[in-house]
Parts: sequence; structure tokens; C-alpha cells
Amino acid sequence: MDEKKNNTAETPAFKAPENAPVRRVGTLTLGVCLIVCGVLFLCYFFVPHFNWELALKIAPAAGLILLGCEVLYLPQGPSAGSTISSRCSSASC
Repeated sequence: MDEKKNNTAETPAFKAPENAPVRRVGTLTLGVCLIVCGVLFLCYFFVPHFNWELALKIAPAAGLILLGCEVLYLPQGPSAGSTISSRCSSASC
């Protein structure tokens, strides 16, 4: 009986070019969250009757929404289109 060769071992895996920039998801969101935290601290000290509990309840949901928007709408790299319409046309919205 003849044994068939496994061709999957011969095919090299896809490698990104070495000069391609690394896309770090969450850097923009982290920056925005740090700014918002600073503003909330200032509001706590300088705004009378600031509702600190409400701000802490809303913060996790707002952070998750910002992170989701960053993942969906920021371009994948320099070759990707920078507009939402170009991303939708490539994904056949």
C-alpha cells in the first residue's frame, strides 16, 4: 500500500514582513481612559456634589465601548484604508 505524503508540513506559514509596524490594540483607549480618570479626579475635588459612584458605575462600560470602537474602526496598518467606507467595501457591508 502506498502512503500519501502530508503536504501541510511542506507549506510554510504566512509571515508578516519584517519592516511591518506592530499594531498594538488598546493604546488609544488606554490614553483616553487615563485622561478621563484625571478629569474625574479633578471633578471630585473642585465640583461640589460630584456623584463619584455614578462615574465609577459608568466607567467600565465606557472603556469597553472605546476599546471595541478602536478594534473595529482603526486601520490594520499602513496598507489599509483609513476611512470607514473603504473598510466596509472590502468587508462587503
